[in-house]
Amino acid sequence: MGNSVVDATLEAVERSADSKIFDQYPMLKNGDFVRFCVHRRENCGSDRRFLAIYGAMKELIEEGRGVLLISLFQTEEALKRLGLKEEVEKLVSSHPNFIYSPVWPKYGDVIAAMRNAAVCATDSGSMQEEMNVLGVPCVTLRFGSDRSESAMNGGNIIAPPVSSHIVKESILYSWKNEKMRQAPKIYGGGVSEKSIDVVEKILKKGEIFRADEERLHL
Repeated sequence: MGNSVVDATLEAVERSADSKIFDQYPMLKNGDFVRFCVHRRENCGSDRRFLAIYGAMKELIEEGRGVLLISLFQTEEALKRLGLKEEVEKLVSSHPNFIYSPVWPKYGDVIAAMRNAAVCATDSGSMQEEMNVLGVPCVTLRFGSDRSESAMNGGNIIAPPVSSHIVKESILYSWKNEKMRQAPKIYGGGVSEKSIDVVEKILKKGEIFRADEERLHL
């Protein structure tokens, strides 16, 4: 059993010691923040769902909670479509507890910040796996998940974005939740090395280069 996401995450953890991200964003150093990452079309393309997530985030910011919003292409499109871009920029200028940033190019920086977070709120699939590896509470902003095992395992909460109240309360419940942080690791490890070994074995035999007739024994 294993997952290549685990291998990539653990490798990035080793490199994260050299990350300068906390020099760039000192507010993240104490770890008392939520990392938002919302990019799925089902959320960004729906006014109701996006506004539920945005409303929860705004309330947390205005209450003084640390918030890091990683804005991807679909996030930006939703902010512009709903006329929220200017408001977000005003929140940044008036609230030092709010960081609004495009996606970071270095994975080591991403992992350094995520492993330091109090909770991560996301609609990403791989992040649900990364949070399990890092031992960080995860709130999945969807109606379901293809990583439902992480929710059954206790480290992930499914929070349907139907209202700001549901999203916000799910995040606050998960904030530095020690029970969620102690959820067992379920995705194994070392699968990347095993996969490479299998591919190299096949290449060495030359089986992949055989004609179709030979491979099908025709």
